[in-house]
Amino acid sequence: MKVTIKKQTLENLVSSLNPYVDRRDLSSIISHIYLKASNGVLELKATDQEIGLEFFLTNDIDIKEEGEATANGKSLQDIIKGLKNGEITLETNKDTLIVKQNRSRFKIVMQKTSDFPNFPSIENKAKFEINANLLSLGLKKVATCIEEKNPRTEFTGALIDIKKENISLVGSDGKKLSVFNLNIQNEKEFKIILPKRAIIEVQKLFTNNIDIFYDDTMLIAKGENFLFYTKLINGRYADYEKVINIDFKNSVILNREKIIEGIRTVNIISEDIKITLNKNSIDFEALSLVGDEAKTQIDVDLNIENSYELRLKYKNILDFLSTTNNENFELKYNEVAMPIMLLCDDLKTVITQINMVR
Repeated sequence: MKVTIKKQTLENLVSSLNPYVDRRDLSSIISHIYLKASNGVLELKATDQEIGLEFFLTNDIDIKEEGEATANGKSLQDIIKGLKNGEITLETNKDTLIVKQNRSRFKIVMQKTSDFPNFPSIENKAKFEINANLLSLGLKKVATCIEEKNPRTEFTGALIDIKKENISLVGSDGKKLSVFNLNIQNEKEFKIILPKRAIIEVQKLFTNNIDIFYDDTMLIAKGENFLFYTKLINGRYADYEKVINIDFKNSVILNREKIIEGIRTVNIISEDIKITLNKNSIDFEALSLVGDEAKTQIDVDLNIENSYELRLKYKNILDFLSTTNNENFELKYNEVAMPIMLLCDDLKTVITQINMVR
């Protein structure tokens, strides 16, 4: 194989692929990036066999000789970063990949290209098309409720609930739950759980419309010049619709910046806070077990008849507010100490209040 490619182009591709290589065992083939030059296309891919990414490049390359190669992902990235802008030549010689630019020359020991794992096929998988930006936005919004170390396996990822009338993206840690609906109709109903790591990586990739292929064990996203895949979480997700469809009797519109200001003032004392909604003000108080005190009050016209007290982990509110830049959001509530709902930008989040008494 012999290929000439612009430094910036190659650096961007290799940087995108490196999160997918296995860093635990440098002797493993999956610690390498696979390269193939054929029929005017340069193919680069990486996988740790849980998640994988493949690029197809037709621009900014000159394929002088077709062939295959592998290179340790970190070594290749470090070499490319140290080179100057301009063209780089990648050339194989027996069991090495040679990286050349002007008078600089580097050799990377390859592994057998035939040992590199095959990527999953899109054949015989259900499919839907979606705007990639919208999917990334929705996953980002519900990801604030997901914990990778949650003892309940299904809560370490996002539920994608594919229904005939829409698609619901769901995240939960058992104490809070977020739902974001996508207005996409589908022929087949199906539920899959996407790992949080996959959620993080797809947000770096997607730009235009993409095709999503899926089955019981795998999700594949195919764009114009890339293919991404991830294994799915095997589990039965909780009945989120029962939680999100709670009937709330009271509702109030709150200013995002004022709530953030009040929380930031008192949260240095404790992660647990009390927020009291009054007719003409909102009180914020840290709930400290050791007697420390932090209080503040913000004047605001809420136009409510009775005061209402919330006891929450402040992070749960800030996580929700981090998903939007809107000026206002809606708070729905029932009796004291019962779960509350926050709403904004088609995102619904139900939060369980804490039982701490002070």
